[in-house]
Order: sequence, then structure tokens, then C-alpha cells
Amino acid sequence: MLFAGVVVAVSFFTACSDDPAGSETDITVTAEFTADPNEPKAGETVTLNAEASSVSEGSPEFNWALAAPSGSEAEIDNPNSVTASFEVDEVGDYDVTLTVSSGDANDTASLTVKGLSPVEELSGNISEDTTFPSNTSYRVVGNVKVNNGATLTIEPGVIIEFEAETLFEVTDGAKLSAIGTEQDSIKFTGTEKNAGWWDGVFFNRVTHPDNEMEYVIIEYAGGASIHSSIPETGLAVGRSLYDARMSLNNSTIRHSGGLGLFIHANGAMPGSANNTFTDNTTGAAGVYTSTMHFLDSSSTYTGNDEDYVLVEANTLSDDATWQALDVPYATYGDASLNDAELTIEPGARFAFDAQSGLVINSGTIIAEGTEDDPILFTGLREEAGWWDGIFVTKTTHPDNLLNYIIVEYAGNEAAHGSTVPANLTVARSLYDASVSIKNSVFRNGAGVGLNIHSNGDIPGSENNTYTKNTEGPVELPTSKMHYLDSGSSFTGNADGEDFVWVNGNTREGDATWQPLNVPYGMKGSSTVEDGELTIEPGAIFAFDSQSDLVFGSSSVIRAIGTEDDPILFTGIREEPGWWNGITVSKTEHPDNAMEYVTIEYGGGEEFHSSTEPANLTIGRSLYDAYLSVTNSTIQDSDDVGIYIHSNGATNANICSDNDFSGNAGDDCSDNQ
Repeated sequence: MLFAGVVVAVSFFTACSDDPAGSETDITVTAEFTADPNEPKAGETVTLNAEASSVSEGSPEFNWALAAPSGSEAEIDNPNSVTASFEVDEVGDYDVTLTVSSGDANDTASLTVKGLSPVEELSGNISEDTTFPSNTSYRVVGNVKVNNGATLTIEPGVIIEFEAETLFEVTDGAKLSAIGTEQDSIKFTGTEKNAGWWDGVFFNRVTHPDNEMEYVIIEYAGGASIHSSIPETGLAVGRSLYDARMSLNNSTIRHSGGLGLFIHANGAMPGSANNTFTDNTTGAAGVYTSTMHFLDSSSTYTGNDEDYVLVEANTLSDDATWQALDVPYATYGDASLNDAELTIEPGARFAFDAQSGLVINSGTIIAEGTEDDPILFTGLREEAGWWDGIFVTKTTHPDNLLNYIIVEYAGNEAAHGSTVPANLTVARSLYDASVSIKNSVFRNGAGVGLNIHSNGDIPGSENNTYTKNTEGPVELPTSKMHYLDSGSSFTGNADGEDFVWVNGNTREGDATWQPLNVPYGMKGSSTVEDGELTIEPGAIFAFDSQSDLVFGSSSVIRAIGTEDDPILFTGIREEPGWWNGITVSKTEHPDNAMEYVTIEYGGGEEFHSSTEPANLTIGRSLYDAYLSVTNSTIQDSDDVGIYIHSNGATNANICSDNDFSGNAGDDCSDNQ
């Protein structure tokens, strides 16, 4: 029974004859009543009950009045009783007024009872243009198909009740226009109010741009899958092999036995907005990667048994924007971007299933959050290595940007055989890639936070944080070290892994190596050629076993520290001979200089048969070299401290201008 009274209390003053002073007494009257049912169908009787009315003194008197719609002959039975009734005989509004009085005091309450048409049973095909008039009611007793190019128009106030396991399908080029209003919505409901009672609404093989549902309620559907490519859902758009298109605005899908909404990869919902998906069993909505952009941030997706939008991974090949929803996108499988521009809005959240990931192939990625609303890429479980991570490959578009994003719990497996597990991987063998990374966080990965392949670039990157990653903050080749900035943080990773890992290769072109808040962990042989390398004060390089640093042809070395911030070249282990040392060969540039530099624990192997093992080697047979070394410390070599070949040249007082200690061989072997 629906409460439907307007409560008004009015006080009147009446003289009491037994009061010798002629004082006045307040009488309060309140009129209040209910109507059951409040939306009756023609032929039904409406019961009016005023038992909730009250008077402060005396006995209440009741007077019911009815204003019926045109053509109606309805009248109030027992119009002066506390309970009354009338029979609905026309579709329309029945305005009921109750007046309650006691003495000279009275109060009035009123409401409108909406008379609906008798229930019409529906089943089978609607193959001709048809209209369901306002405030009519229908009962679906068998599957209904709007087909054969027909247009079905559903007007405001229509109620369609579905019996168990029935389906409403718009197919074969048909068109549905179901446009309610905020006051008079259109309702698709079940004959029983149980989640999954009926199967749902299905748009299939219809691409008319005017297919539209607005101010519609779909409830208690999602009983069974309506096609092998569609899960249980209240509303389905598209299926395998066939396209479908419709728009949904200002509508509610609730109490589904499955999803509220499902948009297949062949489905489209352009222009949809301001919808509510709530109290659905398996989630608010299900989409593919290629249909995620049809979901809008003005809609509400919370209050479901599973508060996610479920995403079946496939390939996005058209420009799209992924909006920030009030729940995360839960992604299953590897979602990829090909030949399209993808924009991700601030505050968007993506939770990936096990062994899932995001692959940016050819195209453009612009994921730009804000400090207050970062974009989050996480796992469905908060477990290091739960998902694979983000992989940027085959795209060098200058607009590629990751700004104010968080990537966490990834690094399950490498994106490619030429890479290592990481939260974010840039490039792979055979394919170039570049992306700018700013103000972002890479944490809790099972691999490294960031892996840059030798074919990868991260231009303009700055102010990032790499922490709590099992294998360290970053892994990259020598040729890409210049992309790391001193404004970023690389600390707090797994024990013993607070190194930026550098895989030795050849660096060509001018570059600057900045000091980080962790050492560069140098692996293998790193070579600098054909360009000027500047190493800033405070930079630390810790070399792995049998590793080295070589300055080759046409290179210029400027390693200038300060007394307070020297540059350190050391071993990962503090053990003489742990690494091979630094060699300057094939470069005679007069600006080659090291100042306030410490080189220690080298001398593992000689650079060339014409030299000796040393922390620092200058020159070799057949190749001339020049290097000035001042105010530096050369110590704990397993052999010579500085070895100067006969083809090497240095500042005149190299052996006296520097400090030497703990070297197993000569401190300064000058063969000039």
C-alpha cells in the first residue's frame, strides 16, 4: 500500500459554552489517506483509507471528492466514510480529495491516482510500425521480437511486465523509440520481483541511429544468456558476427541476475549518459576494450554485488576516450591499441586479472591524470606480479604521454623475449617506441618498475617514483641512461635491489648522466662513442663482476665532480678486481677530463693485450688517447691504479695531482 497523502494541520478557535470566562480552545485537524493501488489498471477498484487522519477534539467527519478523466463515470462509494473506494473505468488521472472536519476546523489532503489501461498480452513478432500509448500496460508471455524494419514507439508511463524466461529483442533492421520523461518513466519489469526472473532486452542486427531508450527502467532481468557470445545481462547491445547500435540516457538498470549492461565488440552506444546501474549480481556493465569508450563518467555504476565494469580484452582500432567511472574497469586478457589515439581521463582506474595487460602498439597513448586525480593501473589482487603490466611498442608518436599515473602489482612476465618483467616496458627488439613519463609512480612489481629496451625512448621524463619492486626500480641499456633524472626517486625496492640496472651497450651522441638517489648498477661492457658525455657531481656507478666502461672513438668525457659531491666508480662488491675498470681509448679531445672522481675495486682484467689491469687505463697500442685527471682518488685496484699506455697522454702531474691507496700494483704507471 502506497502512502499518498498531503498532511495539513490547521488550528481553529471555538468558544466553549461551559467556560464562564469565554476562553477559546484549539482544535487541530489532520487529513491523511492512502490509495491502493496507486497505479490501477482499468477495471480495478481503488481503496481509499483515511484511518491515519486525526482530530484533537470531537469526532471526525469525512468527505471524499473525485475528479475523473474525460469519459469516466467513476464515483466515490461511501463518500462520507473513513474508508471509501472507486472503480477505474478509463485511462488517465483520477484526482482524489479528502476533507476531514471537526466543528468549525477542517483539513484537506489530495493525490492523483494514475489509471492505466488493462494489461495486454504480448508474444511473437512486431513486424509493423506500432505504438504503445502512454500509461498502458503489457504482459510478455512469450519472447517478443521487433523485426522486419518495423518501428516500435513506446510512450511515457508504459509498463511492460515479463513472465519468467522471456526476452525482448529488437532485430533485423527494426527501430525502438522508448522515450519516457523524468516524471513518467517507461518500465520493463518482471511479473515476479526476483533478480534474473526474465532474460532481458537485446539489440541485435540493428544500426539505426535513432534507436533510443530514455527515462527507462529495466529491472529483474538477466535470467539467462541470450546468445553464446553474451553473458546474462539486463540490456545487451550487439553479438558476434552482427552489429547493433542504440543510445541509453537517464535510465536505470537494476536487480539483474547478471550484468546490468553488456556492449559486445560489435555493439555501439554513442551519446549515452546519466544512467544508473545498481544492484546487479555480476557487475554494473560488461564491455570490450573496443567499446569501453561508450561508458560515461556522468553515469553511476556502484551498489552492485561486484562493483566493477568488466572488460573483455580485444583491440581498439578507433580513436577513443576512456572516462573515469565511479568504479574500476576490471580487465581480463591483453588489451591492445592499434592505429588509434587513446585518451585516458584523470581518475580512471583499471584493475587487471592475472596475466593480463595493456599493450600500446601503433597509435598514440595520452594518459594524463592530475596530482589530485591520478590514473591507476593495478591488479584485481594486490599481489606483486599479479598482472603483466603496460607495454609500449611500435609507436614513436611525439604526443605519447604518461603523466600522474600509478602502475602497481604488475611484472608477472616479460612483455617479449627481449625484455624483462616490469610494471612498464618501453620497446622491444625490432620495434622502436617512445613515451614521456612524468609525475608517476611504479610500485609493488614482481620485476622492475620500468624496463627500457635499447629501441625505447622516454624523452622529457621527470619526477617519477620507482619503489617496492622486487628486481629493482629500473632496467635499461647504457644508451638510454640519459633519460633518468635526478628529480625522480628510485629507493625503497627489495633488499639488495636498490640499483638502476644498466645493461652494457654503446652510447652514441651527446648525453648527460645525472646523479640519482641510488647507484647505477652497471652490467657488462658500456661504451661511449661519437658524442660528449657529461657526468654530473654525485653520480654513483657500481659495476658488476667483469664489467667495464670504455670511452671510444670521437667521444668526449666530462666527469667533473666537486669536493663535496665527487663522482664514484666502484664495484657492486667492495673487493679489489671485482670489475675491470675504465678505459679511455681512441679519443684525444682536449676537453677530456675527470675531476673529483673516485675509482675503486677495479683492475680485474686488462683492457687490451698491450695494457695492464687497472682502475683507469689511458690509451692502447695503435690508438691514441688523452685524459686529464685531477683531485681524484684511485684506490683498491687488484693491480695498477692508473695505467698510461705509450699512446696515452695526460695532464703533466697526473701521478701527483691525485690520491692513491690500497692498489696491489703501481699507483700510477706512466709509460708516456
